Amino acid sequence: MYRFLLSLALFLLPTSLYATHQVRFVSEIPIEKPLHVASDKDGNIYVTSKDPAVLVYSRDGKLLRTIQVKDSEGDPVLKKPTGIAVYGDRIYVCDRSKDRVAVFSKNGDLLDTLGEGGSGSKQFSYPEGIFVYQGIVYVADYGNDRIQAFSDSGVYLQTIGRAGLGEELLKSPTDVAVDSRGNIYVVDGDSRQVKIYRQDGGYAGKIAGTVKPFSLAMTEDGLFVTDIENYNISKFNFKGERFFSFGTLGSGKVQFKELWGIAADSNGRVYAVDTDKKTLQIIEVDRPATSELPLNVAPPTSVQWVRAVNQSAGKIAWDRKNGILYGIDSDKKSIVGLKNEQVVKNFNIKDVNPGSVAVDANGMLWLFDKESSQLLKLDQDGKLLLSVGASGSREGYFSKVSDILISKEGLIYVADTRNDRIQVFNPDGVFMSAFTRGTGASLLESPISIDQDFKGNFYVLLGSRGSVVVLSPTGEPVGEFGGKASGVLKLEEPIALAVAGNELMVLDAGSSSVKVFTLLGEYKREFGAKGVGKGDFRKPESISVADFNRFFVSDSGNARVQEFIATYTAAPPRGIAATAGMRSINLSWKGHDDPFVDSYRLFRKKSGEADYREIAVIKENSYKDSDLLPDVSYSYRVSVRIKSGNESISVESAVAVPLKFTPKPPTSLKAESQEWSVDLSWSADAKAYIDHYTIYRNSEKDGSPILIGTTKDLFYTEGGLDSFKAYTYLVSAVSIDGVESERVPVNISTIVATRPPLEIDIIEMNDIFSNTYKIYENEGIGKVRLTNNTRNEIVALKLAFTVKEYMDFPTEVEIKSLPPKQATDLTLKAVFNNKILDVTEDTPVQTELKASYFENQKQHSFSRNNTINLYEKHRMMWTNKDRVATFVTSKDPVVLEFTRSVVTQYADIGSPLVYAAAIYDYLGLTGMTYLQHPNNPYQIVEGKTNFVDYVQYPRETLKRNSGVCTDLVVLFAASLEGLGIKTMLLGTPDHLFIMFAVGPVSELGDSTMNGMFAIHDGIVWVPFEPTMVGSSFMKSWEAGSKEYYEWKEKGIEITDLGKAWGRYKPATLAATEWRAQSAKRGDIDSRYTSEMVKLNKMKLKYTSNRYFAQINSNPSDGNAYHQLGIIYGEAGELDDAGKYLAKAQSILPTSAEIANNLGNIYYLKKDYASACQSYEKAVELDSSDPYILVNLSICYLKMDKREQATEIFRKAAGKDPALLKKYKSVAIELLGSM
Repeated sequence: MYRFLLSLALFLLPTSLYATHQVRFVSEIPIEKPLHVASDKDGNIYVTSKDPAVLVYSRDGKLLRTIQVKDSEGDPVLKKPTGIAVYGDRIYVCDRSKDRVAVFSKNGDLLDTLGEGGSGSKQFSYPEGIFVYQGIVYVADYGNDRIQAFSDSGVYLQTIGRAGLGEELLKSPTDVAVDSRGNIYVVDGDSRQVKIYRQDGGYAGKIAGTVKPFSLAMTEDGLFVTDIENYNISKFNFKGERFFSFGTLGSGKVQFKELWGIAADSNGRVYAVDTDKKTLQIIEVDRPATSELPLNVAPPTSVQWVRAVNQSAGKIAWDRKNGILYGIDSDKKSIVGLKNEQVVKNFNIKDVNPGSVAVDANGMLWLFDKESSQLLKLDQDGKLLLSVGASGSREGYFSKVSDILISKEGLIYVADTRNDRIQVFNPDGVFMSAFTRGTGASLLESPISIDQDFKGNFYVLLGSRGSVVVLSPTGEPVGEFGGKASGVLKLEEPIALAVAGNELMVLDAGSSSVKVFTLLGEYKREFGAKGVGKGDFRKPESISVADFNRFFVSDSGNARVQEFIATYTAAPPRGIAATAGMRSINLSWKGHDDPFVDSYRLFRKKSGEADYREIAVIKENSYKDSDLLPDVSYSYRVSVRIKSGNESISVESAVAVPLKFTPKPPTSLKAESQEWSVDLSWSADAKAYIDHYTIYRNSEKDGSPILIGTTKDLFYTEGGLDSFKAYTYLVSAVSIDGVESERVPVNISTIVATRPPLEIDIIEMNDIFSNTYKIYENEGIGKVRLTNNTRNEIVALKLAFTVKEYMDFPTEVEIKSLPPKQATDLTLKAVFNNKILDVTEDTPVQTELKASYFENQKQHSFSRNNTINLYEKHRMMWTNKDRVATFVTSKDPVVLEFTRSVVTQYADIGSPLVYAAAIYDYLGLTGMTYLQHPNNPYQIVEGKTNFVDYVQYPRETLKRNSGVCTDLVVLFAASLEGLGIKTMLLGTPDHLFIMFAVGPVSELGDSTMNGMFAIHDGIVWVPFEPTMVGSSFMKSWEAGSKEYYEWKEKGIEITDLGKAWGRYKPATLAATEWRAQSAKRGDIDSRYTSEMVKLNKMKLKYTSNRYFAQINSNPSDGNAYHQLGIIYGEAGELDDAGKYLAKAQSILPTSAEIANNLGNIYYLKKDYASACQSYEKAVELDSSDPYILVNLSICYLKMDKREQATEIFRKAAGKDPALLKKYKSVAIELLGSM
């Protein structure tokens, strides 16, 4: 049962000079017979048990599964499991009883077994510990005193701990682990030490300090070691220094009675097995620090088993063109072709007993026939194309051919074994030459295998001596290795060889392995073992390379051909050197003479940074790292990448500190002068890392240099100088590191000036109309042009403009930059004070322009004056007719009181049409007179005059009771706009009149009533002629409409006052006590008999036409009748309104709105009984409308039914409390209060 215990934190003092470390007990899992432990990256825990089984727990201690697998015969796969390792999706378990390693999936399925009992390669005696590093499996072979290494596919790769003397040898290893640098740590049970080996198996040192170490656990920054006699666990760094220890003898937390297996993860958890307490303790320590290496050191070159094809074959050869492996089946005397585990070719040749085979670049087969001693050429289907030679010793004859090689040039090399030579033939079978001499005075005795490297050198395996002879491309002896030598160079029974890149693989039947050498004969590694498993051999026959890392080995003893892939690892780059330069570091290292090398990766870490970062991927073995910061330390590492292989990172690093950049002084310094400036220019040998250039000018007082500016360009201009004067300048370069070069001098004198540095030209200066003085704040009164005549930029240039007496402050414009020899145009804006409104006659005024700027700490100023006219407030020019809007003072109290005194008398029949007629007729009644203008600007060609006209304000026209055309138009426009009636001014080349809006087309329809109305922008308008004042409004209307339609096609000019006011605001006039005479409706009606009634009916007819048209189209259109009732009711025609509403009700009897409106008509006619009946019916049809209830309440009140009125009003207020305020008087009367 799993149990969690309270966490216990222990602060342990280290045994070395490191800081205090925290150790915290997390939990404890009871396990009956635990042994060894491992964990995966997901936090799952794997424990081997004596049961035998593998127990899998979750991170929180829940048992997930138990792995107890049986083999095909029903026997348990595990008998005495010990060490365990988890890598990827595989679980590796050592078995002391069965002397092997079992491989499971994480689901518990048996995937493979590795090894058997014994002392040979891939044989074990009590395997105890296991570790997997980047796919390489390391096993502590306790009984055989060694560590064996395998690829994850089971191919034997290496033995560690059996070479050397003394402490270099292993004795009874119990556990193994590998760090991120590839170093191998082994617990030596006999010497009670942790020994360290390099990847190649060489002894590197040891870690002491534990009495009796037994198990290991590796982290990113160190190694945990159990001490089973001291009952504790120590952590060491990779230098062998102890970080800290924890644990004592006991039964409590972080106490042990019999420590056994341990594991550790990257989160700082340590898992410790106690076989006596029968528990697994989970203990948290400091989270391990990440490795300073940007990537782990790659594992050694390994060989992966790919597949095996069950096909007996002797000699084999690879067809590169077609991807087929050809082999000789000696028993059947046939040729077989294999592809993807399938036999795709299989043929016999009559009377031919093939002994050797090769394939040329065209896919043609070359065989040696042992029966006829001939060299045969066949096509891919076995058809004989050519036969060469016969049995004998002469040139072109053979005596037991053991191997055939076809070079990339197509030449055929034949290992003529019994004739002690290599014969060379061209593709047509013609004898070319023979190689017969070995090293020294010896012959090529019994050559049995041959291959060629990428440089053209030949490698010949001699069967007589068991050695390899190296020949130059011309057949000259170069060297010899192997044979009966002792140690790793010894070849026991070599039978074949093959070149793979820069390596030579020798198939040794004596050791049942493949031994790998450099092309110079240096031993590198070995793989394979005697047996029947993956990568094992019983009677190997031949080896053939397909690609640089893929090859095949035929094994007649196991009747199969195995395919392998080599995963290469180049030696880490060495000899890394870093040399500091100015803001750069030059890197170099020893290159690799290896065709498999693809590229180098460079990593850099700046001081203060935690991690290395990739900076470049290159092919060469040198690199210049530029754009670095000076006085900052940079550390570098280099990795080498292999094609389809591993990446090896350098353990060594190189450090350098870049120097500050010291620039060279400017060259070719030149100076050119102008009137007020000097232009400097120069050259620079190198612009990189130059931040700027500094420019000095010698002081006029003492000649000392004064800094006048800096620039990033190769030129500089100083302006604001005095003309015709001598100056001395100095220029230097400053690097981005702040280092200044020497200063280079130059002398120059400015030339005599013939014009001012800054010129002011007036482009346009308009006269001022005081009535529109506000427009000049935005649009200005003119334009000027400022020209910079210097060759320097003028910055922060200010232009001030003022009109004396009429502006309190000048208006200023700032120009941020005026380039040399450039000009800019500016609008002159003016903010006038109130004095401008006091001008009573046209007056000339003085303007002033003043431009100023600072240069070289000195102010420069230039000014200009100009005279313009200031017009008094009645003046305007018709070049822009929108300007007349300023005279339309619709909010003038004089005008407002006048118009309201007139229209309020016609409120009963009020409409825009009636109101306009009432105002017009009243003005006629008062004797308003139209005066003919002697100089009307409309009589002059429009747009070709600057004539200044005089326009009266509406109050002045009212007071004078007369005006010209413009004055009357302005008066009527102001009067109607003051009532909210939209107006527009209509202009023809010789006249001005007006039109006003009566309503939208959407409500009134689009009929013009025989040309009386105008339709414009979706609105119905009434054009009329104000100059006919005194006649009836109808005549003025008719005249205006006629004139509108006469000029509509010719092109009438329309001024929208609403838009014009956006630019020309109405003038603000001084207050006055004068008011126009009040009007009386009776006086108007007596003179213009019944005109208002006619106009009202005309308006009524106009507004109702659309609904009559709808009724003609559909006599049952109740809504049309309803709208007619509303229109006639609003016009005061109550009888007709009642008639139309009654008709509407007969068509739409369920309409509460119609019933309510019919009640309104009865109420207005004071027929309160009928009104109440209609309101009651409306309430019956729609009781939710509070306004119908209010109408009914008021009607009851009129009929003196107060109690009913109160009840109904209370209901209405309940539905809408806002009615209490809206009908305040009714509420007070009925309810007594609000």
